[in-house]
Amino acid sequence: MNAGFEISNDPNRNAKQTFLDELQPQIPSPWATVRLDAFTHHYALEHIKRDQLKVVHIAYGETDDFEHDGRYDAYLKSR
Repeated sequence: MNAGFEISNDPNRNAKQTFLDELQPQIPSPWATVRLDAFTHHYALEHIKRDQLKVVHIAYGETDDFEHDGRYDAYLKSR
């Protein structure tokens, strides 16, 4: 599991996961506890590809928080 602003704790992480670990703290998020969905997506994608998962649940937070903030324009762009 990887959530919030956590970096990959995978001891076998690949170069892309390492890049995401380095990039994530440099990209500001509009929220204090929700990272941008692009990071969530790419961390999950690397894990899925490596471990060939059959079932996965990805909880994207960006779209939900934009909607709760009343930012319908940003909500539509983030979908």
